[in-house]
Formats: sequence, C-alpha cells, structure tokens
Amino acid sequence: MTLPPAVLGKPYSLQFKTSCDSRYENYGFSAYVGTEPPGLKLSDTGLLSGIPVRVENKVLPYNYNVKVIATLYGGNPPKTCSQTFSLQVIDNVPPSLTYFGVTKNVLGAGGGSTDVIVKASDNDMMYWPKITVTYPDGKQYTYQAVLKSGSYSSGEFQAAIPLPANNTRADAVYKLSGLLIDKSGNTTTTQTLTVKVSSIVSRVAPTTIQPNIQVPAQRLPVR
Repeated sequence: MTLPPAVLGKPYSLQFKTSCDSRYENYGFSAYVGTEPPGLKLSDTGLLSGIPVRVENKVLPYNYNVKVIATLYGGNPPKTCSQTFSLQVIDNVPPSLTYFGVTKNVLGAGGGSTDVIVKASDNDMMYWPKITVTYPDGKQYTYQAVLKSGSYSSGEFQAAIPLPANNTRADAVYKLSGLLIDKSGNTTTTQTLTVKVSSIVSRVAPTTIQPNIQVPAQRLPVR
C-alpha cells in the first residue's frame, strides 16, 4: 500500500488504525527498526509524524518501506500483526535566492568582464546556477556559476562574464539573468540585471570656424 508522499523539510502527519479481532480492545503500534524515513517517527498510538530531513547519499525522490507493527492486548496471548507501506519522500521546494548582483555595471568601450555573484540555499542540494547573457542583437549565451564558498546546499557562486569591445557610437546594453536548479528539478529564476559597455569616444578635436568679420575703412577728415 502506498502512503501520501512526505515533502522534505515540511511537517508530515498520518494516523494508522487497526481493524483486527474485536476481542482485542487495547493495542499499540511500533515500526520495524530503521524503516521510517529520517525525521519521521511512529508513536505507540499509531501517529506517523515529524519533518523529513535530507540524507546525503540518497537522491530524491526516494522510496521507503515502512513496516508498521500493531500489537493487540486483552487476549491470551497478545496478538501481533504487521504490514509494510511504501512512503516516498519528495522535494517540491525551490532554491532560495538571497543575492544576485554584478561587480561592474558599466564597462569602458574596450569591453572586459564582470563577475556575477549568486548567493542561494536549498533544503537539499543545488547544481551550479546558470547565467544567461542576452546581447543587444538578441543572441544569448549561457555560463555556469561555480561554487566559491559554502556548500551546494547553502553557498556563494560566481561566474566571470566576458563582454566584447563596443566600436559603435551608442552604448551596448547586455541583460543578465540566472536560473537556480536543485537535484529534484525545482527551479528559481532571478531578476534581470543590465551591464553597459560604453560607446566609443572620438579623440579628434572639433574644428572651430571663425566668423569672417570685415572692418570698413575709415575716412580721415580733410584739413
């Protein structure tokens, strides 16, 4: 039998009941050792509850076989019955973005590079964030931000984005956006930033035109 799935990091609660022989009025529950997902416990009243936690060596979604044992008292001897249930732990929580920025918003006409900084966390594990750069002509290029500090569940990532020289007389504006992906496929999209590569500046001094002013001849008085 399959139980409702449990979500990683989210409270879970499920009540078990038994319908064994009516002569047994009192009963208690227990779980076979090690079959409950980490973070969940089965009480002696049959309540499976808790908050599923991440297990390093397990990739989500992950199936657990929970063996529930019901012991019924009131007869002689007590009666025990058990059943195994399938419980899947899933992750539907997207990564949490705490910072997305660039080290340079404006570059000179010669171009250069700017570093994109991404700070994020997840209740499981993340892949390298993807950074998409949209050029003024609409072309797009994708880069990966590598881990600089912390861990893949909570860390700072960085990507160096090269931008070409601008030989035109208009500023070239590039759009940068990021995509965070965790190992369960949940995604978070960042806001869009802009980086400007300034237009080329002419170094030729402008020509100055002097007005042609003619001074009329003056007559000297005759004596």
